[in-house]
Amino acid sequence: MTMTARRSSDPLAHGVQTAQLWLRTVAIHLGTEDEQFAYRVLRAWLHRVRDRLGIDVAAHFSAQLPLVLRGLFFEGWVPHQVPVRYDPGRFTAALAQEALIPEPRARTAAAQVTAAFEELTSTDQIDHLVAQLPAGLRDVLRPVPPPRGSTEGEPPDRPAGEAAGGGSAEARLAAVERELRVLADALRALVDGLEERPSDEPRPPAVAQVARRMHQILLSRDTGS
Repeated sequence: MTMTARRSSDPLAHGVQTAQLWLRTVAIHLGTEDEQFAYRVLRAWLHRVRDRLGIDVAAHFSAQLPLVLRGLFFEGWVPHQVPVRYDPGRFTAALAQEALIPEPRARTAAAQVTAAFEELTSTDQIDHLVAQLPAGLRDVLRPVPPPRGSTEGEPPDRPAGEAAGGGSAEARLAAVERELRVLADALRALVDGLEERPSDEPRPPAVAQVARRMHQILLSRDTGS
């Protein structure tokens, strides 16, 4: 029997592939390509949500999971100790501790994993799951988005990558500012090269016009207008 034949007859291959697909979907919702990070968050989410559910609800939800994730869901489960009654703060702290991420990121990640499960199962399934939880935890797993045009609160944290455990809004803002400074420096250098000087040869009117326009852009940036 060839290696290819052995792989194709592996009874667990489909289950592993399905679990990998689910993990990649979670990673996409978390905004990361780091599947180790996504796995830690997914595992922590499953355990923390499981421990807040009663036995019947936990069993019902687990039936929707791929075989591999079902085993992960019940890893370390102690049926006679559930449901564990913790508030949103304790839930977030426990998720952060298991996933090895900061607590503010854990709160954002909890909602992102919930959204991934809605895509992977169905909204009705997640509706049923979340309805079993107290209002405070429902708000963590499914935060209500602010009304359009609202200026209250911060926009949701949607980082582009999580190799170091998530980026704060301040870090992303600093990165944008650095990019703007680089762009401004590049424009300034271009303007300096295009500016008319007494020793320069005459330039076509269009080139001079471009130089003046770039100079105006830089002045506008420097004055904050």
